[in-house]
Amino acid sequence: MALSKSPIEAYDLQTDYVWQTAYGEFKASVMGTVQPHLQQQVLEGLPVLEQVGYNLGPLRVRGNIGLTWRRNDWSLGWNMQYYHSYLIYQTSRTDEQNAGYALRNGSPVIPSQNYHDIYGSYRFDDRSGSRWSGLLSNVEILMSIKNVLDTEPALVTDDGQGYFSASPYGDPRLRSYAITLSKSFQ
Repeated sequence: MALSKSPIEAYDLQTDYVWQTAYGEFKASVMGTVQPHLQQQVLEGLPVLEQVGYNLGPLRVRGNIGLTWRRNDWSLGWNMQYYHSYLIYQTSRTDEQNAGYALRNGSPVIPSQNYHDIYGSYRFDDRSGSRWSGLLSNVEILMSIKNVLDTEPALVTDDGQGYFSASPYGDPRLRSYAITLSKSFQ
C-alpha cells in the first residue's frame, strides 16, 4: 500500500574554468539547478500537488556565479547568488486563501532575488625565516562581506495575521561582515 509519492525532476550544472596570467590565477565558476517538477501526493486518492515555484517549495531555477583571483598567498573573490521568483502561496491552500495571501502581499509573486558577496584572504607561510614564521605558518585570515550591495530580501506574508517575514533566500540583517582567522596543522 503506497502512502505517499513524490516524483521529482531536476537538472544540475556545474563548471569551472581556471586560467593563469602574469597577474595570478583566475577561476570562474558557474553552478545552477533547474527543477521543473516536484509533485507530492500525501495519500493515495488525494490530488497530486506541484510544489516547484510555490512558497515553501523548491525554486524552479537557482544559481551561483563566482570569480576568484589568487596570487602567491593572496586571494580575492566575488560571488553572486540568484533565486528565481516564486508564488506567495502554498499548493495546499484553497483558492480563497491564496487570493488573500496575494492581496495582503500586493502580488501573487515574490520577485527573483540576487545577492553579491566579496572576500579576500591572506595565508601566512614559514618562508620568511623570522621568529614569528613558525607561529604564523599555515595561518589564514579571511575577510568577507555578504550582501555587499545591501539588498533587502523580499517580504512575504505568512499566516494571514498581518505579519510579514523576509524571504528565506535573503538575510533580513542585510549586509554583514566577517573576519575569520584559522590555522591548519600539517
